[in-house]
Amino acid sequence: MISLAPYVSTRLRMQRLSDAEIFSGWVVDALADTLHVRVRGSAVPRPGDEVYVELNSPTVKAAAHLTVLAVTDCVVALRIVRGVTVEARLEEPRFLREGAACRLCCKGHQIQARIVDTSEQGLGLIADASLDVGAAIEMHLTTAKNKMVLGGDVRYCHADPDAEGKFRVGVQLQYMSGHERELWSQFAVG
Repeated sequence: MISLAPYVSTRLRMQRLSDAEIFSGWVVDALADTLHVRVRGSAVPRPGDEVYVELNSPTVKAAAHLTVLAVTDCVVALRIVRGVTVEARLEEPRFLREGAACRLCCKGHQIQARIVDTSEQGLGLIADASLDVGAAIEMHLTTAKNKMVLGGDVRYCHADPDAEGKFRVGVQLQYMSGHERELWSQFAVG
């Protein structure tokens, strides 16, 4: 059997087979044939549901049919029903990096945000204000090891269903020096 350990702390998408409802979350643990996934939002699959799951690692995508064993708080326990298939990765993997504070500068305004997830070419944020899609922004980021100033473009922005007055923002990175690119790569996927 294929090990699912490389998918811990990566984003997962699942679709319930009975009604095609889609859920997304983060793999928090991967054992032999069981995954534990933290799901965002108020809708979660129910015990007994069969789901189709896709996971992305840095090099490959894995897919499998699973059954929901239990749901505790927002953590869903899943067991593999049918074997895992692996193919070339179609989506850049995202990594859970919750908590790092970030200051955004956009059109003369400064907005506080925190990082939710990262990838080699972008990041997901929770921001205190809405941003226009396509807007160029400058991000001042302080991690445990480094300080970085990164530039990017807003790819999406919508109200965060889990936090009133906050916005989920996706940023595609555009403007970085070679040194900042190296620091970002270490933080984002390291």
